Order: sequence, then C-alpha cells, then structure tokens
Amino acid sequence: MWIGFFFAAYATVANDSIQSLGTFIESNKNMSWWILWLYVGSIFLLVVTFSWLYFDGDVTYQRLLKPDGSTNYPHPENFSFFQIIAPLILLILTRLRMLRYLLLSLY
Repeated sequence: MWIGFFFAAYATVANDSIQSLGTFIESNKNMSWWILWLYVGSIFLLVVTFSWLYFDGDVTYQRLLKPDGSTNYPHPENFSFFQIIAPLILLILTRLRMLRYLLLSLY
C-alpha cells in the first residue's frame, strides 16, 4: 500500500506541480533555483502542517467528507501491485517528456 502511495504522490507532484509552478519559476528567472524551491516548499509545508494539526490528521481540509462526516473514499483494505501501474506510467511519461525537452534545449 505504501509503495503505491509513494508512486502516486511522486507522479502527481512530478507532473502537476511543475506545470502549475512553471509560470512562477519562469517569471523569477533572475533568482536562484534553490531559493524558489525553498519558498514554494515552505508554503507547502505550512499549508499541509496546518491542515494536519487543525483537522486532526486530515491534510485535505476535510474536502473529501460529506456533511455527516462519512466519505466515499475509504482507506483500502488490501493492496494490489496493479494499483501502481497508472502512477508509474505517468511518472515515466513525465520523465521522458522532460528528457526530450532537455535534449532539445541543448541544441
């Protein structure tokens, strides 16, 4: 279960956050890359930590809960390796696309 979670988390972050933060990074080219990532990472950590503490371990700000407190997204009871195929493919496609752009930018 944890392997699937980490693959899904990394695939999502590797794919979506680069697309979402691309404008921010591009508009601040004059700043060092590590300062930009430190800034963005600190905002992320503050938001997740607040939600974790305020909502008793729920980092979704309880957006996945119904008004009665139940959810359509229960924790899985068992794990199958088929669950990591989609995030793994997304991860591979993201990395291949980034590799392609890197190679094209070198020419």
